Amino acid sequence: GARVVLVAALQGALDEGLRDRAGSLSAAILAASPGVNGDYEDLVNRMASQSLPSVPLWVRIADSRGETLGTFGEIPLPLAEALEQQPVVTQREGQFQTLRVADQNALRVFNVPVFDADSGRVVALVQTADSLAPLSAAQVRLWWYTAAIGATGSLITVAVGVFIVAAFMFAAGSY
Repeated sequence: GARVVLVAALQGALDEGLRDRAGSLSAAILAASPGVNGDYEDLVNRMASQSLPSVPLWVRIADSRGETLGTFGEIPLPLAEALEQQPVVTQREGQFQTLRVADQNALRVFNVPVFDADSGRVVALVQTADSLAPLSAAQVRLWWYTAAIGATGSLITVAVGVFIVAAFMFAAGSY
């Protein structure tokens, strides 16, 4: 019941944060004018040389072919390699997925293409990822709290039952 609702709310907040960050980066890319080659590689290089506020665990910006132009944040190499192997997303609204690699914390990933408003062509791809470790830890804590409350409630129920039976037997024996 409540545990499922809370976990869904935490998952929704994580997804919304990833979507917002990807949207901000997409808007920044589109607000800049393309370089002399008609691409946004110069902008990405400028962004890579700065520190970005509120960056999730990992951000990757790629060209329309999926070739990495810049990454922000650090994650273990097996996860970075798996993220770079993801297929190019072409849906305007983007796509969420959960990436699991052996011996690593799972990542929640949002991939979204950036479309040029005039030409309608994909000019870049933005990929944001954040760890699901905090969500997993919250689920474990909620499970333990639920188990503790359930066990405590069961013990109280047994104690009340024993008290009622003892009171009934005492009353029956006093006649």
